[in-house]
Amino acid sequence: MQIVFGLTVKKFLDKVPGKFYVSKGEVIRTRRFTTKNALSKLKFVLIMLIFTMILDGCSKSKEDIDFQSLGDLNKPQYKIAAPVGAASEPYVAKTFPNAVEKQFTSMSDMIIALENKQVDAIVFSRATLEDTRQEKSDSLKILPQSIDEININMAMSPNTKLENLQNEINEYLKAKKADGTLEKAYKYWFIDHNTEMPADIPTNQGANKKLIVGTTGVVPPATFYSDNKLVGFDIEFVERFAAEYGYEVEFRVEDVVSMLNNSEFGRIDIIGGSLMNTPERAERVIFPETPFYTMPISVMTRKVAVENKLSDIKSPTDLNDAKFTVGVVTGKFNRKFRNEIFTKSDVETIFERQRNDFGT
Repeated sequence: MQIVFGLTVKKFLDKVPGKFYVSKGEVIRTRRFTTKNALSKLKFVLIMLIFTMILDGCSKSKEDIDFQSLGDLNKPQYKIAAPVGAASEPYVAKTFPNAVEKQFTSMSDMIIALENKQVDAIVFSRATLEDTRQEKSDSLKILPQSIDEININMAMSPNTKLENLQNEINEYLKAKKADGTLEKAYKYWFIDHNTEMPADIPTNQGANKKLIVGTTGVVPPATFYSDNKLVGFDIEFVERFAAEYGYEVEFRVEDVVSMLNNSEFGRIDIIGGSLMNTPERAERVIFPETPFYTMPISVMTRKVAVENKLSDIKSPTDLNDAKFTVGVVTGKFNRKFRNEIFTKSDVETIFERQRNDFGT
């Protein structure tokens, strides 16, 4: 902004008496003005330049677009984040064929990229996006239109050495859906946003076999860390199941690609990570008959606050509001300008001059 300021002032000064130069945003006099009219014009130019600087400094970057629909994002200049290996990843290319897809290995990395304007949107399950939005409601929002709905499951290895595991899980899920346990757990984690395991999970006293469980630990509220402890909807399900059927649980924290590979080859017994059920994944793992829940695939973008939109400001009077801080030049003329126009604004002096700087 200093360059624009300097060049604009120089163009004006070239037309008035006296020689001037601009250094670090400050106008320096080398010879006295001889025309009072020129001084008044200079003051006016400086005021308007400061007004321009305020607009430039307060307004959002060009990347801050207030997206309202999925179609708004389907343009070559926008970047959409997708998690590698997640079921939501294919939806990026299908829904936004004209946009640029950026792949990430974790939800936290996608959130950081969105906040830092490295991407313009994230595609993921609505429950996980809602959990993030709860923490960052001032800066992030979820578009009202969903891309699709998909069943969310845990998954079993087709090559597990636990012979009756598939029947046990199907039996357990069916019973817990019928008695309301799954619905209660969903409310506890996804609606009430708790971060500690429920106190009523039974302790397994007679475990005689080990259940190896893969989970990501980075997808709240399904599976995440709280106070260095692995918690979440999926973790609660696994621990309740293990206590009822006599399993000792070993959690292995892995990314989705590794979990699918290890499950396919029997290195883990189940994936307890709220896995999205897709035909492609069903060829590699066994999904239970009863899903955990059905979840929309949604899109999260940055929120553009209404009070920060300055595109409608056309004149200094539009800044006469308590939410704006306005800088003015010192002097009698500018005090009058401030007192008559910026009566509601927070006014600060941002350009000072010494007596005789302009020959007065």
